[in-house]
Amino acid sequence: MRLKLQAVIALACIALAGALPAMASEATGPVSGAVQGTGRITRIQAAPSLIVVDKTEYALPGTAVVLGPDKRPIGVEKLQVGISVGFTAQQPSTPGNRPAMVSIRILTD
Repeated sequence: MRLKLQAVIALACIALAGALPAMASEATGPVSGAVQGTGRITRIQAAPSLIVVDKTEYALPGTAVVLGPDKRPIGVEKLQVGISVGFTAQQPSTPGNRPAMVSIRILTD
């Protein structure tokens, strides 16, 4: 009886291992890694620091690097509603938190 149970468990583990890649591609939870994109700034908020690009909200930490059109560093205060930007954001490690901007580059229209 014990041997049969172990065999059933082993087969279930093998079947589950084969299904994991498909399940991972359908996951709706947070994904670790960087997100890159472009869009227009539609809102900037000081406290809590956040920026909205198109319709997506991102945290805007003080460590975010902001580059002008010439790719030289500029201050966060140069960001304005309506300008086009390219960006890299880091996905949150805690579910429910916003992705955090890592770098933002002002694009020329």
